[in-house]
Parts: sequence; structure tokens; C-alpha cells
Amino acid sequence: MHRGRHSPDMPETNSNDAFVFSFWYRLFRTYHAPRTGEPVFGLNTLHDSAWQSVWGLLAAPVRARHIGAFWSVA
Repeated sequence: MHRGRHSPDMPETNSNDAFVFSFWYRLFRTYHAPRTGEPVFGLNTLHDSAWQSVWGLLAAPVRARHIGAFWSVA
């Protein structure tokens, strides 16, 4: 249930914080059913190969400041 928190899709990211008890989400009608199939993790904005290297990961905190879409929440 908690795996959805690590999805690149915003509606899935902002749901299902709990590891064990889902009754809170069902009680307040905020439960988000997981997608079927293989789960996808990560960020949509950082899939470029320049980010997916050791140096890219080390430089990410500095380089990410220059990406407006990285910090905006839609």
C-alpha cells in the first residue's frame, strides 16, 4: 500500500502514507487503490541520462535549482 508514495504520478504520491492500517483512508474516503502491473518509481523530471550517473546524482542538488518544473507542484 505504501509503495504508491514513491510513484512519479502526483495523485498516487499524495496518498496512502500508512504501512499497515488502511482503515483510516477507507473511513475518510481518501484511499487510493494501487495500479495493476509493474510499479513505477522515481521522478518524471529527472529521467535524462545526464541525471542518471554518479556525477549527475552528486550534482543534482545544485543543478535542480535551475529547473523550474522540478520545484513546482501541479
